[in-house]
Amino acid sequence: MFSKIQNKIILAFVSLTVLLTVIVLLIITQATKSNLVEKVKTDFKHSQSIFVQIQKLNYQRQVETAIITTQQPKFKGTISLSNDPNSNPEQVHNSVLVFEQTELAPLVNSDLFIVTDKKGNLLANMSQPTAYGKSLADQPAIAKVLNGEIPDPNPESIDLWEMDNKLYQVVTVPTMSIAGGAPILLGTLTLGSQINQSDAENLKSITGFDVTFLFGDKIIGSTLNSYDQEALVQKIETIIQGDQRMELSRVHQFDLQSGEFFNLIDHIGNLPSAWYVISTPESIQLSILNRLQSIIYITGIAAILLSVILAFFFSRTITRPILKLAAGVKRIKSGEFDVKIQSDIQDEIGQLTRDFNEMSKGLQERFQLLKYVGEHTKAVIGDAGFAESVKREHLTVLFSDIRGFTAFSEDRDPEIVVEMLNKYLSVQANLVTKYGGSVDKFVGDEMVAIFQNSLHSEQAVDCALEIIEETRKLNTDSIDIPIAVGIGINTGPVVMGNMGSENRKDYTVIGANMNLGARLCGAAKPYQILITENTLKNVIKKYKTQKMEPIKLKGISRQVDIYEVLT
Repeated sequence: MFSKIQNKIILAFVSLTVLLTVIVLLIITQATKSNLVEKVKTDFKHSQSIFVQIQKLNYQRQVETAIITTQQPKFKGTISLSNDPNSNPEQVHNSVLVFEQTELAPLVNSDLFIVTDKKGNLLANMSQPTAYGKSLADQPAIAKVLNGEIPDPNPESIDLWEMDNKLYQVVTVPTMSIAGGAPILLGTLTLGSQINQSDAENLKSITGFDVTFLFGDKIIGSTLNSYDQEALVQKIETIIQGDQRMELSRVHQFDLQSGEFFNLIDHIGNLPSAWYVISTPESIQLSILNRLQSIIYITGIAAILLSVILAFFFSRTITRPILKLAAGVKRIKSGEFDVKIQSDIQDEIGQLTRDFNEMSKGLQERFQLLKYVGEHTKAVIGDAGFAESVKREHLTVLFSDIRGFTAFSEDRDPEIVVEMLNKYLSVQANLVTKYGGSVDKFVGDEMVAIFQNSLHSEQAVDCALEIIEETRKLNTDSIDIPIAVGIGINTGPVVMGNMGSENRKDYTVIGANMNLGARLCGAAKPYQILITENTLKNVIKKYKTQKMEPIKLKGISRQVDIYEVLT
């Protein structure tokens, strides 16, 4: 048993190790998590800047396309018809629409194509061919042009336009004409690209994060699954309604259907109800932290075990001389004064031991007439060992060996030999799985399989029959040298467990019944299935069998009754 001093020393070592492990874990976890969150923020900001850059590039492309379009004389001439007081509005609409559809549509790649007159009245909308005459002067993008503004090459906010429950990024440019040396506004041209699912998927392919576009409470594009999309809409509504002053561009953490996510929320453009959300699962971003925590846990456990071992040996070096001194004190107390304790240590306990020996010698000189009476105390220190458990199973084993393999591989390239071997072994392995068995190992051209279900013997025999059948089919396809298999099946108790060296183990099956199955396989002729009497007794099905002459197998002391399953 441990002494009280040993217990205190071990407890102190273990407590100190646990305390240091916990402190290190907390410090590293907090620091790593903070760094990972900061990395997520940085990545989100980078993704945000990418989205803004995409918007600007799209905006600039639309501006260039719109300006080139408005400078075409035919386009100006068509729009100028609307300024003639004698013109028929419907005829003007048809002229503009036809020009759009025939002249401009093949050249301009745009989801939204709207033309108005100089007052902002709709002349033609390619997505709504029958609409015209409606005033669009209140649309912010068109209102700016009507007020004499020109598109800003680097706008702070992109113009958005909602139409038919669709959201468009738009740009509006004036259509000008020169009369008397002064520019005259003929009308406006608005081009727009729809923000939809393809934009979300494109942004995700660039950034690696999930992207969701929302307009009000409606998702117009998202790479999240449908369950997470529903949860995201509810969360954003709660956040926006709960805190109107919140910092939209900061990182939010909240749960969706499939787990907790980091999210960045911001406006798409100038519409207050249009949002985009960049999301990433917290589990992915913090996976490094989880792995690091696992390493710390394992290291901590190892450190605790090591501290126990070190504390044990360290405390033993301290307590052993103390116990010797205690035993010496007891001997002296009982009247035995010729006590001398051997000690080679040079520390304080060594000095105490030498002082004790001098005291004992002095007492011996003074009390020579006392009788020597004493007892000795033994400390028992137990040591626990660990043994790996094994189990005994009653099952059926199937050994299958390819016949003719040596002849086939003799004059062929290794690649062809391996291809053939893989083909035949694959067929056999698939059949083992089909009949509920498990392949234990491949040894060259031999396969070892075990069957453990309630009907394991029948399953093994059924599997063997189909292996023979499939092998014959393979031979008829492309093999010029016949390849056959011999199969041995045995049923009985075996030992299962982890076996091998300290650094390399294998969960396998061993025992006499395994050896018997292997010997049967070796004795089987091509296309022959040999089974033992134990296997035959365990089957309920009626197979066509033929009893063979008992054979003496290598490694088996007695003759074995065997049966051939007829195919």
